Amino acid sequence: MRKILFLLALTTIPLFLYAQQIPQQSLDKALELYKNEKYADAVREYEILISNGFINADIYYNLSNAYYKR
Repeated sequence: MRKILFLLALTTIPLFLYAQQIPQQSLDKALELYKNEKYADAVREYEILISNGFINADIYYNLSNAYYKR
């Protein structure tokens, strides 16, 4: 039983850590586009994040500003 739990933890922990990096990379990309005044591209990145289920007040705030400035 311990071996099964150990193998389960060994396989799921790296997947969890990798999954946590994906939104951060996308957030960084969207923020960089926003800072470079590429608002249409930033909107697209923020919409992708939202459609993938990542909900954060900063995402909605920056998305609304990007829509406004576009």
